[in-house]
Amino acid sequence: MPPSTPADPPAPDETGPPAGTRPDQTPPDQGRPDQAPPYRGLPAETLPVDPDLREEPPYARPREWDVVAVIAVGGGLGSIARYGIARAWPTPADGFPWATFVTNVLGSLALGLLMVYVIEVWPPARYRRPFLGVGIIGGFTTFSTYMSETRGLLATHHFARADAYALTSLLAGLAAVWTGIALARVACHKPVRRGPRRRAEAGRTATVTQEAGTR
Repeated sequence: MPPSTPADPPAPDETGPPAGTRPDQTPPDQGRPDQAPPYRGLPAETLPVDPDLREEPPYARPREWDVVAVIAVGGGLGSIARYGIARAWPTPADGFPWATFVTNVLGSLALGLLMVYVIEVWPPARYRRPFLGVGIIGGFTTFSTYMSETRGLLATHHFARADAYALTSLLAGLAAVWTGIALARVACHKPVRRGPRRRAEAGRTATVTQEAGTR
């Protein structure tokens, strides 16, 4: 009889744990499925996108030059309006910057009004929100001047006035946004406050409406 040859060692189980880990140990590079990031492994078309932009594949998305041009025109108009208020209501040396304060509060009020009409009242339009919201209101309001004036008050040791200006601008802006939303909803005969179910339904309706308008 020919001499017997030793049997080949069994092939490692490709489905088993990698080398260096125990059978009851989870590999270090594999987390639990319920701990994975929400967007990991999803195709690009399922990720959130701006409803104002046309739906195109990420690798073939064109530059939205028309939207950029509309924003630029609106921003120029809003900046001119803010400049006019600043010229008509100059801030005295070491005084409270009322012109910037009123400008930002009015812009916040207008933004609250606009969002209700754009999302829930008006039919979808490609240029309305970029022109009015990002352009005009974005150019009309100012964060850089607000910070520069706050720094100027701090530099001249008017600490109480600087704190009051910084805090009241933030609180008044938030209150103005809520007031704008409430006024718009009252004018449209809608409830001022909505529960979670109504907010979800309004969000789904706005998304469907935006998609219908971009097709």
